[in-house]
Amino acid sequence: MPGLSSNSRPRTWRPGRAERTLNGRSRTPRKEVEMHLLAVGAHADDVEICAGGTLALAAARGHEVSILDLTAGELGSNGDPALRAREAAAAAAILGVARRENAGLPDGYLSPADHGQRQALVGWLRRLGPDLLIIHTARNRHPDHRAAHRLLWDAAFLAGLARFGADGPPRRPARILEMMERFPFRPSVVVDIDSVIEKKQAALRCYASQFLRGDGRAETSINHPDFLGQILARDRFYGAQAGCNYGEPFFSAQVPLVRDPGWLLSAEPFGAPGGGPA
Repeated sequence: MPGLSSNSRPRTWRPGRAERTLNGRSRTPRKEVEMHLLAVGAHADDVEICAGGTLALAAARGHEVSILDLTAGELGSNGDPALRAREAAAAAAILGVARRENAGLPDGYLSPADHGQRQALVGWLRRLGPDLLIIHTARNRHPDHRAAHRLLWDAAFLAGLARFGADGPPRRPARILEMMERFPFRPSVVVDIDSVIEKKQAALRCYASQFLRGDGRAETSINHPDFLGQILARDRFYGAQAGCNYGEPFFSAQVPLVRDPGWLLSAEPFGAPGGGPA
């Protein structure tokens, strides 16, 4: 992260955490600014894998949380769109998600060059009006995930153009975060999900068609018996890097801006509980 030395740890975000004074005493937590967080994934289960804890934490803190699945997963090796929709609804309920929608774009054929797809996503962003947008990262093995990354960046910009033809008034998200998938990156921020790790795991278990073998299902990389354990191990690794037990890493192409220096203490930017040396 710019401005930190190579051995510095990523920032850890703990919404609602009491700020600490310089002498270590706590004072009453300030009311967090309410926001609308929208997580967008190419398929149902994508955002739960990479950002489920963050969604649950934001919802628990009183923020509005929405999910937009771009496709119905009709090309998936296991399950069918109807079953996956039921699993997605169950997972969203566990995480406290207020609204979950499906854009109905073609599975396997997402393309940032498709004007119709960009126009549709501009409409979704304008209607939903997120302050914080969580999306796929560019480095991905799945072509739909790579395409979704570019589509969302393009749509987020075009959504602010008054003359771009799509439903709703022009508006843009204030910040975009990219979630880590198979390929690692140096995080810009790590979200402390200690208090909601059980919710994340419960939400993932809703996707039996995707994560469990047997019952005639095709064997895939995500229903390997070790897959969910690997997700938990990654959360533990990045949590340890940032000073908590479980953490979800995100990348921000935008330079983080701090308006209140007190945030630097409340967020424990150098990963040491209590603000002391790591």
